[in-house]
Amino acid sequence: MLKLLVVLCSLPALICSAPSWPSARHLGPKDVTVGNAGPFTLTASTKTNLTTAFKNHLKVTAYGLGFNIGSGVSGSYCPESPSLCPQPGNETVVYGNLQLSVEVPFGQTTYAISNGLITYNEAYLETLPTALVGSFFWTPFNSSDHPGVDPDCPTNNPAYDCCPGTGIITYKYNTTLGGVWACYKPNTSGGLIDTWQLFAATPDFNPDAQESPDALCHELVGLVTHPYTGVVPAAWEYT
Repeated sequence: MLKLLVVLCSLPALICSAPSWPSARHLGPKDVTVGNAGPFTLTASTKTNLTTAFKNHLKVTAYGLGFNIGSGVSGSYCPESPSLCPQPGNETVVYGNLQLSVEVPFGQTTYAISNGLITYNEAYLETLPTALVGSFFWTPFNSSDHPGVDPDCPTNNPAYDCCPGTGIITYKYNTTLGGVWACYKPNTSGGLIDTWQLFAATPDFNPDAQESPDALCHELVGLVTHPYTGVVPAAWEYT
């Protein structure tokens, strides 16, 4: 079971939802595929305490048929009829197998392709591409392993979620290969924020081959799940 060590302290104006602990049926194997667990929002957690620009607790958001870390912005679309969109889609919400919480017919499934890019299908597709590989798994924290609030997390920055998580989503290609990575994605749109893009450790994934100034990729512990208490589905579709 994953153990995360943090120092507890009082943080200003941080209001977190009380975690709803998984039932005993979810606490058996170390890695459990639980498609109906959730709904969750996500943050990224690295394997080491890095001194680079990448920091823990950055939100993971769906954008451009991929997952970005650091922008805090979700890409979504709503048809003209407001009745079809109970939520504006400004948060990325998933379930335990990384299935997106959407209203659009046939849904949107998250998967990895051979080069490791973690993506999701465009709206209205009845069948998934044949190139998808591996699976996503959710591992819940026991209450005794539950991490507290990190005092170094910037609570006033909307790109972060400083509340404690309830578990970890990670990726497995097979029984011996897996994991998730964040690779630097330089800003090319004239904005102020550089982000990272989410990849899976497939056989063809090469962190040194990513298009970035220093091929800067970080291996993650996984995607930390946080309880989502809003209306679901959380968006009509993610774009």
